[in-house]
Amino acid sequence: MPRELPRIWVSVGVNINRDREIPSRFLQFIIEELAAKIYQQMWYFLL
Repeated sequence: MPRELPRIWVSVGVNINRDREIPSRFLQFIIEELAAKIYQQMWYFLL
């Protein structure tokens, strides 16, 4: 596990705390995209 990863998440959290309105939608979009990609990968894996 690389040590730089937590720093990235901390900076992301700081940015989210700075602006409240945009990131919730942005995060929701990212989470939905990731979920869709993971879902696709799962189907490819199962098939």
